[in-house]
Amino acid sequence: MCVGFLIPAAGADADGTLLARYALEGLAAGTFVYVACVEMLSSELGHSHDRSGLLKAMFVVLGVITFLIISALSKAEREGGSDLHGTTDHAH
Repeated sequence: MCVGFLIPAAGADADGTLLARYALEGLAAGTFVYVACVEMLSSELGHSHDRSGLLKAMFVVLGVITFLIISALSKAEREGGSDLHGTTDHAH
């Protein structure tokens, strides 16, 4: 965490600061995904000896797919410039 504060103080240019920020955010996100997938899911899904383990795994996959769809729809809406009503005119 201290590295993120030291980069702007070192006098790095804007591009270098942005690159370092993205690298650190990627590292933080990767750590979170690793902990979620390896530590929590393996302990949750690994102890069942019946079909409930398969059902849990299917719901995990369904949750990931749901968030991918939501992310894709929100990105398309941002890039399209339209609001929920399908209009691009923001003057009401």
